[in-house]
Amino acid sequence: MSLDNKLYNIALSLAEVAKDEYGENSYISFTKIIKVCKTSHFAELLLSRIQTPVDKVKLVFMTELIIRGRYKKETILGLSMNLYLYVIDFYDETEEIQTECDNCDGSGEEECGNCDGTGNVDCRYCDGDGNVECYDCSGEGTEDCRYCDGSGKETHTEENDEGEEVEVEIDCTSCDGSGTENCRRCGGAGEFECSECNGSGHHNCDECGGYGQYTCGYCDGSGQVGSDEYKYYITRMTYITLGNKLSEFEDRPMLLRDFEQIDADEEKIPISFTASKRYFSDDDTPKEERQQMVGLDDDFVEVVEAYKLENYPYSINF
Repeated sequence: MSLDNKLYNIALSLAEVAKDEYGENSYISFTKIIKVCKTSHFAELLLSRIQTPVDKVKLVFMTELIIRGRYKKETILGLSMNLYLYVIDFYDETEEIQTECDNCDGSGEEECGNCDGTGNVDCRYCDGDGNVECYDCSGEGTEDCRYCDGSGKETHTEENDEGEEVEVEIDCTSCDGSGTENCRRCGGAGEFECSECNGSGHHNCDECGGYGQYTCGYCDGSGQVGSDEYKYYITRMTYITLGNKLSEFEDRPMLLRDFEQIDADEEKIPISFTASKRYFSDDDTPKEERQQMVGLDDDFVEVVEAYKLENYPYSINF
């Protein structure tokens, strides 16, 4: 059995799988057939019998024609030998060009004004000192001697020359006459470690949570802002057609509306389908400048490569 006959027989089975999936009387497009190829276990088994990506494309093409029911086997086999593959870039979707945010210099963050970027602020209880004044001694470190009540003197009884006991004042033996002693609360230091900041003198800034920075309000943390200019977001399509009417446009950009008109003309392109798509962003060339570069004044397409399907040198993923 020839390869084309083998493909045709497999396409008959794949057509039945697609009809079971979508219904006998439903319109089953190339896209739906490709979806069945990806999701149906039986379709995967059928595809495993195909050796090359080119033959898989032919299989999908034959399957769609079989489902249409308008063509005989010989016609389908003949048409499958006249398939062409095009790599086409569509310049019709745009995205805004981003520039570095002037407010944060592209970092996405700005310095916290409350803590000057340190992440810390002075402790409100000790004013950044790390210690607080002893409230018993008002920071003096001393208090009135408890034995002499701060007088520095104490009364002592002794005998005079006449042998009589009399009271005399002498320096307080506890405070050596100073009238003071070390504060019992702070031990004479006049202060003690601040319990709120554990002696560090600071605590985390409430505004930034101790980070020192916060998300830039102008760029919302991205580091970039819109420029009010737009560039193309390019759709690269692997496109299969019956016939080679698009070959003349290889390496020659054409307006999107002209391409759509050609593609819709069934006499020029009776059948076409997309095998795969991928997307990538153009460089930062503004849309209008890109149009000037190709000499067109509106959205356009560019036929990057054109091949007879059998001559396509790369893998086809769909």
